[in-house]
Amino acid sequence: MLTVPRNGHTKGVLLFGYYLVSCLGAITPMIFTWQGQNTGGDTKKKTTTAVVIVGMCAGNIIGPQLFNTKDAPLYRPGLIAALVQFAFVGLLGA
Repeated sequence: MLTVPRNGHTKGVLLFGYYLVSCLGAITPMIFTWQGQNTGGDTKKKTTTAVVIVGMCAGNIIGPQLFNTKDAPLYRPGLIAALVQFAFVGLLGA
């Protein structure tokens, strides 16, 4: 989505990129399940659940602030921040 030009010929590619970014909402229940199943002990399980919930809440607060109307229609700073975030989460999961 960062490098694709915004014109009538690339709407399908941009929509596909949007769907890829939007899959995080669909896998959220799986993230909660994985972190609970991969943690031993009741106290550690509750602590990791709390950390995941606080992290998701912080992301839901900060995320919309990255997409400013002055950056429309490309929203380049917001897309770069989202890409960095996805890479960081991928490294944490690896």
